[in-house]
Amino acid sequence: MSMKTSRTRFTGVYTRESTERRHNGKPDVVFYYCLKIDGKRVWTKCGWRSEGMTAQAAYQMRNEALAKRRGLPTQVPRISDAWEYYKTHHLLTLRNSKATISYMQKHILPEFGHMFMDDVTPAMVTRLKNARLASGMAPASVKHMLHVLSSLYTQTEKAGLGKCKNPVKDVTPPKVDNQRTRYLTHAEARMLLDALAKRSPVWHDIAALSLYTGGRLGEILSLTVSCIDLTAGVAEVNGKTGRRMLHLSAPAADIMKRLIKGKLPTDHIFPGKVNGHACVTHNVFNELTFKLGLNTPETPRAQRVVFHTLRHTFASWLAIDGVPLLVISQLMGHASITMTQRYAHLCPDSRQAAVALLATHFKSPDGDSD
Repeated sequence: MSMKTSRTRFTGVYTRESTERRHNGKPDVVFYYCLKIDGKRVWTKCGWRSEGMTAQAAYQMRNEALAKRRGLPTQVPRISDAWEYYKTHHLLTLRNSKATISYMQKHILPEFGHMFMDDVTPAMVTRLKNARLASGMAPASVKHMLHVLSSLYTQTEKAGLGKCKNPVKDVTPPKVDNQRTRYLTHAEARMLLDALAKRSPVWHDIAALSLYTGGRLGEILSLTVSCIDLTAGVAEVNGKTGRRMLHLSAPAADIMKRLIKGKLPTDHIFPGKVNGHACVTHNVFNELTFKLGLNTPETPRAQRVVFHTLRHTFASWLAIDGVPLLVISQLMGHASITMTQRYAHLCPDSRQAAVALLATHFKSPDGDSD
């Protein structure tokens, strides 16, 4: 009777249960790995469980066989060699490849590039993390740096270059608090927009649209004429959480009407050389925030006015005016209302009024309590 073949959780590794051999009172199991060579499935026997073979060991044997067929080294590579493979085969699939390159070249390669991957320990990675934090590197940036190093180990193993323990998994990532609490007053917003109009009309329009719609910078820059529906008063954008609508108030609609005049449906609202739309830096905006006194060198990071402050101001003003958090969440395109809870402290306190309304149900017609 032929033995039944079963999959394991490891790619390309299978087991077959013996009808004759026994191990620890149970049928013995033999491990195989399978490769497709010249269009045909080729099976290789790895060994029996009674002989100490495991699915993970068979998986490593399969990876080594793949590496040999691809002309890759079977020993664990140096960090620098793994990076060369990563750049060729994985880097282009990332949304932010420039940041990955920067983390590797500025931080990871100078520290670990000469080392074999299995020689890098969690203690070494922790020292790098602490050194970067001590140098003033933002916790979020340090966390991203660790993610890049971890991804390098993951992709190296997947490629069959070699298997070793990922040291990043035993390192506690830095605590990240990116929540900004600063929003602009109406006077500050007018002052900033007036200054932008004099310095850069393009920046004025971009900033005004963010303030009036809650749109992110990337969403606004990617707008084309066909995205704008002035009749419905909306602009369709491709946001972080998928496609959504920016709702255009009268000032925003006036800006859109001026910007789309004479343009084709496929034209960008803010044309440029990068993917068809403008690629603007924050230099003009940042310089003005300091010139106007909105920022100083001593301003804490969480209190600093940045472009994203305009979107934060949009939501804050709505909360102050009593707009329900659920509506604000929808206008902001938040993935969940949990993200919108940060504005709850700005909402008018309606709890006392609600209790007062309840009390009216317990009064008699002449105004006395029952």
